[in-house]
Amino acid sequence: MTIHKSKGLEYPIVFCPFLWQQAEQPNRKELLFHDRESGNRLTFDLRGKKAGAEKHRDWQSEEIKAEEMRLLYVAVTRARNRCYIYLPDQKTDNSPLAHLFQDANDSLVERIKELAESSEGCTNASSSAEELKADSTAERPPLKTLKNRSFNGKISKVAMVTSFTGLNLTETELDETGVAEADDGLVMVPQPDESDLSIFTFDRGRRTGDFFHDILEKMDFQNLEGLSDLIESRLDIHGFRRTSHRDAIGQLLRQLPDIELEPGLRLRDMSRKERISECEFCYPLAHLTPAVLAKTVNQWKTVAEDIRPRMGRLRFDPIEGFMRGFIDLLFRFKDRYYLVDWKSNWLGNQPSDYGVDGMRRVMLKHNYYLQYHLYTLAADLFLEKRLPGYSYETHFGGVFYVFLRGVDLIDASHGIFRDRPTEETVKGLRRLIA
Repeated sequence: MTIHKSKGLEYPIVFCPFLWQQAEQPNRKELLFHDRESGNRLTFDLRGKKAGAEKHRDWQSEEIKAEEMRLLYVAVTRARNRCYIYLPDQKTDNSPLAHLFQDANDSLVERIKELAESSEGCTNASSSAEELKADSTAERPPLKTLKNRSFNGKISKVAMVTSFTGLNLTETELDETGVAEADDGLVMVPQPDESDLSIFTFDRGRRTGDFFHDILEKMDFQNLEGLSDLIESRLDIHGFRRTSHRDAIGQLLRQLPDIELEPGLRLRDMSRKERISECEFCYPLAHLTPAVLAKTVNQWKTVAEDIRPRMGRLRFDPIEGFMRGFIDLLFRFKDRYYLVDWKSNWLGNQPSDYGVDGMRRVMLKHNYYLQYHLYTLAADLFLEKRLPGYSYETHFGGVFYVFLRGVDLIDASHGIFRDRPTEETVKGLRRLIA
């Protein structure tokens, strides 16, 4: 284990075999330091150590030695009972240990021996071959014959923590496979038209989803003044610096706050203090198997009939621990609470592809019906704990799955899947928790 990895941990006995090595390696060519004349700004000198300024080399050397001293402290303080430090029979003047005893004139070995003599038995130092040989030949009690014990127990395969992804093991990502499922079979994704720079032809896949989630987590729906800078920075971070779809992305995100999630409710109507982005949850689960989950889903009366056989195809290992995940957006509007999940899925290159039928297909394809029921349960449990007088019927407004490529200011039925599980359904979900 490295010293870095051991930070914060403790062990009964610790061996430190390399604290004698030089803090600064002589063959190091890079010159990296904090510039003390420019506000301690981290600086990487492209000229390298050999051609760099002498004071910059000195600063780098000081910083390296300070870091090695910190690591020395971490290493020797990991031991609860005993710590062994090895020193070879060679020059060690530039090691972290030598710097620790820098005011002494004797060799490092002699300095450590002096420390041992003054430690009242807390430290022992041995360096001569004779001492080591004498110790190895000293009479010792006979060793007991050890024999391993047989393990007859059973190791449970029950998982402790899961998520929607962990339950949804039989499904594949639509965007990654490059095919969309239609009622009459499979429709192959067409070759991209380089002249079409609409949002429909923007990159597909997980990276695109991360890009939009990152922006929407930080975006102020009531103030779009800094949106262009936000988009530009996120394009760079997520590897889309060279994209030609900047205008399409900007147009989509600027119109998004004005789209009605339901009559009278727009994202523009919510302030930052009324929302929680990337709301993490974790709730306990009773013993959950695919059969138990399928039985629960079969009791839902407000979802498509064909979701039920799909639940029977799940093959996750039994769970008995916790369900965890992140709700993209939890917000309050007129004393009711709503969930939003952002989806960057590609359903086609036409607005009509993002209508009710298109969204229903992808909701089934990825088992999103299961996902938003699990998230609704998380919100229900959260609000029950935090909201005095909470009632699901009174305070929970519903769920919106926003398929970003398909949202339309004119036709609010495109790109937004809406549902509100019944109170009876949520009560059934509560039976899944421990």
